[in-house]
Amino acid sequence: MNKILSQDEVDALLKSVNAPDSGAPNPPAEETNPAPVPPSSISGPQTRRRAGNTKRATVYNFRRPDRVPKTMLRSLQLLHDKFCSNVSSSLSAYLRAITEVTLLSVEQTSYNEFLLSLSDPTCYNAITIKPLTGMAAFEMNLDMAFPLIDRLLGGTGNTPKLTRNITDIEKLLIQGVIKVILGNLNEVWAPVTSVDFHLHASETRPQLLQIAAANEIVILIILEVRIGDVRGNMHLCIPFAALEPIEANFEQDIGVRRKGNQVADLKQIVKALNRTTIPVTAELTGTAVTVRELLSLKAGDVLRLDSKLAESLSVHVAGSPRFESQPLINDSQKAVRVVEALP
Repeated sequence: MNKILSQDEVDALLKSVNAPDSGAPNPPAEETNPAPVPPSSISGPQTRRRAGNTKRATVYNFRRPDRVPKTMLRSLQLLHDKFCSNVSSSLSAYLRAITEVTLLSVEQTSYNEFLLSLSDPTCYNAITIKPLTGMAAFEMNLDMAFPLIDRLLGGTGNTPKLTRNITDIEKLLIQGVIKVILGNLNEVWAPVTSVDFHLHASETRPQLLQIAAANEIVILIILEVRIGDVRGNMHLCIPFAALEPIEANFEQDIGVRRKGNQVADLKQIVKALNRTTIPVTAELTGTAVTVRELLSLKAGDVLRLDSKLAESLSVHVAGSPRFESQPLINDSQKAVRVVEALP
């Protein structure tokens, strides 16, 4: 039969726990096997103090360590939010259909878990990310690929679900869409670093294109594409080891224009404008004739213009009058000499 301890016996047990071993009193003989003490009966100040100092354990998976900084994940999310808006416009023009691309998530995972989440077969592509080391992966489900192919071939895109594999000709059509997507990636990543996303190889089975080790940490970017009533997901997988050399670039606010480059930007703009070609024309002033006179014109007739030989000609730049000039002949070619600039 269990025995309930009195308050004096409980205090004696607590003192024996807190006291040194040498001076610990021996418990009574009849209490060598005491009954479990209810928690409510030992809620003294010392017990509450020990409970308050207890540290909580944090779950940590050594097979999947959190190596990617949260600031980097937030920067990648902002970066690809802008990418979604840009690629939506590009795909709408390329497919001639209203296309909406939405960013679902940016997360870190292992490459093996990423492969296990993909369907087989699928449209799996290896992407080079020069000048960074390694390669990335871009995956498009066949449920999304077949409607795109039908749209590119002039259809409506509302194709039934097909269980067959993709052919080589259809693979080439999909590669055109992927190149449009990668072009937008190059443009969006420019504020962070100059990266050239280039299609390297395509396969229908992900296991045939090994871009990283099975346990390597990768950054997985999941996109949702909607074309009319058709929906599907696309995945962009980038190994974290490839982004470690430029990890500091993501700590800056990529949404804010970096200061201190206005002079360099202005020089680049002026340099680009200096190489631009502009049409320049110098025309004689015309005249007005009736339709009867126009129909009666034949070879050898002389058509008198309103301008005289001594009058200056207007030089038009891109269709607008900019200079006054005089006609002359230079090396048997008609030419004009600029006299003054028009206001």
